[in-house]
Amino acid sequence: MLFICGIIYGSFLEWTVHKHLFHKRGKNKNSIFSFHLGEHHLNCLNNENYDVKFTWRENLGILLLAVLHLPILFFSAILYYGIVSYAIAFIIVHKFVHKYVNWGKTWFPWHWEHHMKYQNHNMNVVLPIADYILRTRKREITSDNK
Repeated sequence: MLFICGIIYGSFLEWTVHKHLFHKRGKNKNSIFSFHLGEHHLNCLNNENYDVKFTWRENLGILLLAVLHLPILFFSAILYYGIVSYAIAFIIVHKFVHKYVNWGKTWFPWHWEHHMKYQNHNMNVVLPIADYILRTRKREITSDNK
């Protein structure tokens, strides 16, 4: 159960970083988070969601968050492993959805919709748990999901 709590926490952490740091603070061109909108989102919009550029800032940020959460390890290793598992899943899934666009659109449609349709919604990449709970999940209406 604690591992699942770590996964759920990871979804909320991802949502918070994405919405408040990357999208709100990232609007400021002088912000260290401006790469997200200024590079990543532009690359995706101009290349039908394809973007394989290595983002060292994003990966360094994930490592920093894992280190900042280390005290949890001393209270509950299982909870910490859930959080770190979510972070690892993020790194893998985020790379794959932008390298293999059709695969990403099929298996992680919320992230494709985030980049191609609703940039201020669908903040989760791995699991849209926080998006559903915080009501930021917005679906593209197609004949398949009416």
